Amino acid sequence: MVERNVPPHLDAGSPPRTAIHGLRVAHLTTVDVSLRYLLLPQLTAVIDRGGEAIGISAPGPHVAELEAAGIRHIALESSTRRMNIIADVKSAIELWRVLRRERPDVLHTHNPKPGIYGRIVGRLAGVPVVVNTVHGLYASDDDRRAKRLVVYSLEALAARFSHAELVQSPEDVELLRRYHLTPRRKLTSLGNGVDLARFDRSRLPLGTRESVRAELGIDDGHVVIGIVGRLVAEKGYPELFEAVRSLGPRAVLVVAGPDDPEKADSLDRTSVDDARAAGVRFLGLRHDVERLYSAMDVFALPSHREGFPRAAMEAAAMGLPIVATDIRGCRQVVRHGDNGLLVPPRDPARLADALRQLADDAPLRHRMGVSSARRARAEFDERTIVATVFDTYERALSGLAPPARWRRRRTPRRTASQLMKRAFDVVVAATALAALAPVLGVVALAVCLRHGRPVLFVQERPGLDGIPFRLYKFRTMRNACDSEGRPLPDEQRLTRLGRVLRATSLDELPELVNVLRGEMSIVGPRPLLPDYLEHYTPRQARRHEVLPGITGLAQVNGRNASTWEERLTTDVWYVDNWSLGLDLRIMMRTVPRVFAGSGIRQAGHATMPRFDEPSRNGSAPQ
Repeated sequence: MVERNVPPHLDAGSPPRTAIHGLRVAHLTTVDVSLRYLLLPQLTAVIDRGGEAIGISAPGPHVAELEAAGIRHIALESSTRRMNIIADVKSAIELWRVLRRERPDVLHTHNPKPGIYGRIVGRLAGVPVVVNTVHGLYASDDDRRAKRLVVYSLEALAARFSHAELVQSPEDVELLRRYHLTPRRKLTSLGNGVDLARFDRSRLPLGTRESVRAELGIDDGHVVIGIVGRLVAEKGYPELFEAVRSLGPRAVLVVAGPDDPEKADSLDRTSVDDARAAGVRFLGLRHDVERLYSAMDVFALPSHREGFPRAAMEAAAMGLPIVATDIRGCRQVVRHGDNGLLVPPRDPARLADALRQLADDAPLRHRMGVSSARRARAEFDERTIVATVFDTYERALSGLAPPARWRRRRTPRRTASQLMKRAFDVVVAATALAALAPVLGVVALAVCLRHGRPVLFVQERPGLDGIPFRLYKFRTMRNACDSEGRPLPDEQRLTRLGRVLRATSLDELPELVNVLRGEMSIVGPRPLLPDYLEHYTPRQARRHEVLPGITGLAQVNGRNASTWEERLTTDVWYVDNWSLGLDLRIMMRTVPRVFAGSGIRQAGHATMPRFDEPSRNGSAPQ
């Protein structure tokens, strides 16, 4: 098991921005069945804590149940499980409108598709905290390289827009770390859980097993093999049908799960009819699966892909031995030889052998069933999952808290001019990233060859209202320390390549990502070091009343050649006199300033002296 780690930027010691009670939390999924059967405990926990729970998905038959539980549902009419780029774009636009109207405190997305566009749209719409749960990556090392490239690239992009990533499978955590798809500071191993009070065989009325078998027309002489899941080939139904046929009439297969016509691999009617003719019991969607588990002798899950299978955890809690495929997700529920057997995926012969082994050995079934129940009690309690989720919310909100002296009341909605500035920032940043992609690649390669990895310099800086964010730049300095391990002065660590990057401002290009994420603007006061906050006068601190910028008025009026007093005075003047016209004039003056390469440094310094060292800078306030 991978220990649940807490991202360092979500330090529990930070003062909370707001109490965890009373939050407005929105969960985004593709369809409403996920809200009903996978996320209901997390949604109701919001209500229990005095907050408002919102479910966002395609409309569906489970909305009434959600609303009966006190959960407000908002429909995305274009949301679909099918691969449809146009529908996904429409869903993203619908989501933008919903988030701008509802203004939730937390947007919790769930992969696959909502986890991609939801994280990006949520951050661009200004949601304070965006959290994503990875229920299972749609590619593994066994998939084609092209598929892995697409899936991993999309995941890496979307992960840059979230505040925290909750990953159900420890193997997915390792994969995300190995390929650097998600910043390590964001990763938390979540696991998965079920309602252990509901899935407890001892709590069922006496005679439930016999009653259910009688309903199904199955006597005690048969071995019942059960599966709970949507009727799609990805769940391994074709292999399971073939394997059970080879066991003969003593084995009866019971299937509980709905059709899923939206999925491309949905079982065709011929396959279902043939299996039914061979004796398979198709029960459709059932709400009493705990009763069905009591009638089973073996639970089967021959899936091709899983995140962290809920049905297998339910079966384990009910004390059933499990036969599952040896894939990530299933391996988190089944220990081979302990509480079940693992077989290769898409192998009906090996699947039949494992089912036959358990069908022939009642003592083995009993021993493995006891192990399943014990493991479920120890590892699959949904209350632990809910606690981890809310701990993540609280830590993320705490991470947004600015120092007390910089807090101020924010207006609930942006003005028209601010919205225009944000739209302008997004368009310019997106266009620039697309147009400059070759330049970014060349610079990244040059930095990697000259400075080594990592290519990016990442540092926490105070942004709007002093709230910290992580700034991205290309590295311009080498890692060099003195004999006592202290970094050498900047002028000794700054390389020739670094000087070129700074002179041309190419080192600033990754900040376009910060702009897209809503942490920076194209134009605004430059984000400085957090150490400087305590040295500002109240007037100088007003530079944090607007988003920091890639370029700014102080940059085109002297850049680093100006004194600190001149720079900070200019920043505050910009705050008091901001307009879109002023931003455009600053941008027009930035280009010749960059090409001229002037104002990069003060005499005697690689850039300029620190603001918080009066001995080196007489203008530093006391």
